[in-house]
Amino acid sequence: MKHSTTLVALVTLVLAIVWGCSGSNEGATPGGTNTSNVTNNVTGSTTSPATTTGTGTTGGITCVAPQADCGGACVNTMTSNIHCGGCGMACATGEACNAGVCGCPGGGEACNGACVNTMTDAANCGGCGMACGTGAVCQAGACVCQTGLMDCNGACVNTMEDVNNCGTCGTMCGAQVCSLGACSDTCADGLENCTGSCVNTMTSTANCGGCGMACSAGLSCGAGACECPTGQTSCSGACIDTLTDAMNCGGCGTACPTGATCSAGACACPEGQEPCGAACVATGTCEASACAKPNSLMISDFEGDPTTAVTVTGDTGEFNGLWEAFNDETGTQNFAVEAVTDAECGTQALHTSGSGFSSWGAGIGFSFKGTPEAPEVYDGSAWTGVRFKAKKGSGGLTPVRFNISIPKSEAIASGGTCDDSVEGHDCYNHPGRFLESSYEVGSSWRTYHFCFDRDLYPQFLPSTLTNADRNTVSSNLLKMQFIFNKAIDPAKNVEEDPNGGLYDLTSEFDLWIDDFELTNDPCPESNFAGTGTKTFPQNQAPGSCELVPNVAAFNTAISEYYEEWKTRFLKSDGSVFSPEDGRTISEGMGYGMLLAVAFGDKAAFDSMHGYVKANLCSGLMTWIGGGGCQGSATDADADIAYALLLAGDQWGGSYASDGSAMVSAMAADTTGSRINAGSNWGSQDVWNPSYFTPAYYDEFGGSWASSYLSSGYQILQSCNGSFGNAADGLVPDWCSPSSGATLAANEAPVNADVTSVLCQPGDCKYYAFDAARVPWRIGVDACLHGRSEATTYLGQLIGHFVGLYGAGGIDRVRAGYRPDGGAHGESAEMQASFIGPVGVGAMAVNQEAYERGFRATLDILRDLRFNRTYYPTTVGLLTLLEMSGNMPHR
Repeated sequence: MKHSTTLVALVTLVLAIVWGCSGSNEGATPGGTNTSNVTNNVTGSTTSPATTTGTGTTGGITCVAPQADCGGACVNTMTSNIHCGGCGMACATGEACNAGVCGCPGGGEACNGACVNTMTDAANCGGCGMACGTGAVCQAGACVCQTGLMDCNGACVNTMEDVNNCGTCGTMCGAQVCSLGACSDTCADGLENCTGSCVNTMTSTANCGGCGMACSAGLSCGAGACECPTGQTSCSGACIDTLTDAMNCGGCGTACPTGATCSAGACACPEGQEPCGAACVATGTCEASACAKPNSLMISDFEGDPTTAVTVTGDTGEFNGLWEAFNDETGTQNFAVEAVTDAECGTQALHTSGSGFSSWGAGIGFSFKGTPEAPEVYDGSAWTGVRFKAKKGSGGLTPVRFNISIPKSEAIASGGTCDDSVEGHDCYNHPGRFLESSYEVGSSWRTYHFCFDRDLYPQFLPSTLTNADRNTVSSNLLKMQFIFNKAIDPAKNVEEDPNGGLYDLTSEFDLWIDDFELTNDPCPESNFAGTGTKTFPQNQAPGSCELVPNVAAFNTAISEYYEEWKTRFLKSDGSVFSPEDGRTISEGMGYGMLLAVAFGDKAAFDSMHGYVKANLCSGLMTWIGGGGCQGSATDADADIAYALLLAGDQWGGSYASDGSAMVSAMAADTTGSRINAGSNWGSQDVWNPSYFTPAYYDEFGGSWASSYLSSGYQILQSCNGSFGNAADGLVPDWCSPSSGATLAANEAPVNADVTSVLCQPGDCKYYAFDAARVPWRIGVDACLHGRSEATTYLGQLIGHFVGLYGAGGIDRVRAGYRPDGGAHGESAEMQASFIGPVGVGAMAVNQEAYERGFRATLDILRDLRFNRTYYPTTVGLLTLLEMSGNMPHR
C-alpha cells in the first residue's frame, strides 16, 4: 500500500511563531486601543443606560400581539425559528420563520433536508434531485454546458477530444483517435489517449487527473483536480455564483430575505419594500418586535448615541466593558459606530477597516467586565452560545478569526493566567473559529451562531488548553475578539506556500459587526441525511466502551468533514482518489465504503461498489485501481468485505452476498493459520500488523478466520517484542510472522509500495504510517468483543504514549517512532492518521486519553494546515466515527 505524506512540523513551527508573536505584541499594549494607529470617533464613556428590546411585560405575563407567552417569555411567533406559528413549533435546520410559516430563506427549496437554490444548484437544477451531468452547470433552473463544451444529444462534450463527437456532434473516429478536434492516427504531443480521446488530463472535465475520472455536475477541471468554474465558489459542495445566488449572496450561507434578489453580491428588496427579519415587507411596516429574541441577551446592538454605543452593558446592565480596537502599530486602522441602511434591526453598526500591518495584525473586541488590561471573568454558563451579525465593507477582507478569550489562553500581561515565559505555553491561542470557506463573510449581513460546547477550535495546533478548559469556556469568559491578517488562505497549499498558507499580513480588511448577543437558542445542526436501518448519527457506544459525554454535539462537524472528504477525494466514477500520488488504491476504496455505509450514503456507496466490481481479480480487488490484475492487499479486502456486510444490514439487497463472496476469495489466500498480505504474496514470510482486523473475523466466519484470529495476536506480540521494547506495544510497518523480525517495507522480500519521509530505501523500519493503524484495528476488537489479548496489547501501547505525554497530552503523539520508543527525528506532529487510531485504542483502556484523542482529531480535521491530504484525512474521519459511536458494527 502506498501512503504519501508531507512533513508539516516545520510549517507548524513557523505558524506557531508567527501567531505566537501576537501574544508579546498584545502584551505590550494588552488588548488596548493603539490611538496612534486608530482613527476613532468613539469616546471612552462607559455610562450609557441599558437597552431593552421587545414589547409587553413579563411576570404577569402579558404579551402584545404578534407575541405570545411561550414558557414565560414573550415570543414573536411570526418570526421565531423555534416558535414559528405557535409555541414549540420549531423550523428545521436551514429554514427561517416568515409570517408564522417555516421555509427556506432567499427563495430556496428544501431538498433532502437542506435548503438549496434550484436555479443554480447543479445537484438540484430546476427541482429536487434533478442533477446536471458531467460538464454542465445550472443556470436559471436549467442545465447548460460549461464554456468550451457542446451539447451533443443531451451530453456536454469537448469536441476537441471526444472520439464519438470529434470536431462536431456525431463525428466518430472509429479505429482512430480524436486529437484537437480532428480524427488522427496518434495523439498530439502532450495529450493522453483515453479510449480514443486525446486529452489533457490537467483540464479535461471528463478525464480530470486521469482517464475516466470525470468531474461531477457543476465542476470543471483545473490542474488535474475538479473545482468550481471561474467566478463560482464551493458552498457545501455546490458551485455557486455568490454575486447572484440569493441563498449565498456575497458569501456561502448568506441568504437574502424572502422576496429579495441578489445582485453584485448584495441583497435588495423590491422597490417600496424593506428587509424585516427573514422577509421583505412594505417600507415602514417592519415592527421592532420582529427583532426581539426572547432566548438571548443582547450585549451590543450599537444603537443610540454613536459616542457611547460601544459601551458593553447588555440588556440587564450587568456589564461595564468597552469595545476597542488594537493592532501591532505598523499599519492604519479605522474604528467607529456608523449608520447603516441594510441592517435587519436598527440603523447603526460597528465598522472597522485598515491595512498595512506587518507583524501580527489588528483586531477589535471587548471585555465583559473591567478593562482590557485587567478584565474580569464573566460566568456565562447560563447561555449556550454567542450570536452576531457580520458583513464585509467595500474594501477587501481576508478571512476573519473570531476568538473567545479565557484566563487559560490570555497572557498574564493582559489579564489572564497564561505564563508565556514558560516553554510550551501557547498564550493567545484562544478557542474560536475562522470565518472562511463555508463561514465566509459576504457583502450582505450574515448571522453567525457558535455554541460554546462544540463550535470553538484552537487558533493553532497543538494547544495547551485541556478538554476541561474547553468544556468550561462559557463560565470563564474574558473577552470576545475579531482578529485580522492572521487567517489561513484555503486556496493555498501550506506545505508548498513559502508563507505557510497565511495571507499577506499587509492585506486590507473592512468589517461590520452588529447585534452581538449571548443566546440559548438551539445550536445550529446539519447532520448528513442518509438512508437505511442505522442512519447517521447513531452515537451508540461500541460494545463495552463508553463514549465522550457530549459526543452528540459534534455530529454536525463530523457531517461537514464527510462532505468535505467526498468533495476532495471521491470521483464521479466511484473511485477514491489520492491527489498526492495521482491514483486510486484498494485501501481507499475500503475506507470510502466504510464511510458511506456509516453515513447511510447509498448513492456514494453504490458508486464505489461499482468501481470495486470493475476492478476485481479472482474475487478480490486489484490493489491499484485500473491497473489490471496486480494482486490485492488484505486490509483493503477485509474493509471492503466488511463494508458490504454492513451495507446488507443497512439497505438489504445483494450487498451481503457480494461481501461473503469476497470473504470466500480471501479464504483461498491463506498460508497455514494466517492470511497472506495479498493475493500475489504467496507463502512469503511477511506480515503487516495493520492488516490484522480481528473485529471482522467473527463476522467472516470459517475455519481460516477463527484460526487467524488466534494466531494474529501471537504474531502481533512477537513483532512487538522483536521491534524493540516488548513492554511498549510498538510494532514496525512490516515484520516476519515466523520470527517477529522487523522487515523494511521497500526491501526484499516485502517490496511493498510505501513512501513517506520516514520510509526511505534502507531506512524503513519504524512505527510509521502503516503501523499507526494498529491501535484502531485492535481498539475496535477490544470494545466490541472484549478480548483479553486486545486489552493487554492496548495497555502496553497506549500506556507507552501516556508515559511519554500524559493521558491529557495524547495529542502530542507524533507521526513515527523508533524501536527504542522515542519519536523519529523526522516525525511530524498533529497527524490524524496517528492520533485518531490512538484515540480509538484508548477507548478500551484509558478514558482520558480517548477523550483527548477524540477532541484532538476533531481539531486536526478542522485545521486547514493538516486536512488536505487523502491518507491522514481519511483515517482521521474513520476513527472519529468509531470514537463518536457512529460506525455501525454487526
